[in-house]
Amino acid sequence: MPFPYQPLQRATIFPFGGRILGSSVGYSAWKGKNMKSILHTAAVGVALASMGIASSASAATATADSRAEILESLTVTIQSGDDVLDFGSIALNGATGGTVSLTAADTTTRTCSPTLTCVDAPSTPNFDIDGSANRDVALSFTQSTITLQGPTPADTMSVALTSSATALTLDAAGAGTFDVGGTLTVGNGQAAGVYTGSLEVVVNYS
Repeated sequence: MPFPYQPLQRATIFPFGGRILGSSVGYSAWKGKNMKSILHTAAVGVALASMGIASSASAATATADSRAEILESLTVTIQSGDDVLDFGSIALNGATGGTVSLTAADTTTRTCSPTLTCVDAPSTPNFDIDGSANRDVALSFTQSTITLQGPTPADTMSVALTSSATALTLDAAGAGTFDVGGTLTVGNGQAAGVYTGSLEVVVNYS
């Protein structure tokens, strides 16, 4: 009785390693299928590379300049002789207090409430600014209202500060100037004595 036909079985060793049992016909089919896959993959890679080259070649570019400027440091100094916000000497006409106002100007004007009598010449401080030419600056106070301390810790008066300008433009030499005034509030039955305090101005480029 003849033996049924069986295809020849053998082991094939591939150059890249590994051992597969199967027919030579099977190996040829595998080799053909994978060769097509490799060729297809290579074709796709070439197409993608070509697309990249085309994209690079069609890109548009533009340029812009860049710059920066360092401004002169701002300095603020108080003029000698015009360095005190001085409301003068004040007397209460009775037990009722009031206010004393000084305009923010080189030659100040003082206004006293009818309940008060103001004597002695007042004065206002004048500040000079130095910085970069023709630049705008903003003026302000560290505290817009300050406290004057009297003979004892309980004796105080408040001053609401004002400025001749809140902003100005430095001249061609980088200079500017401004004055500070304010309104002093005198309490009812305010204790006699000398009251003192300090103010601080702030100048920034704007």
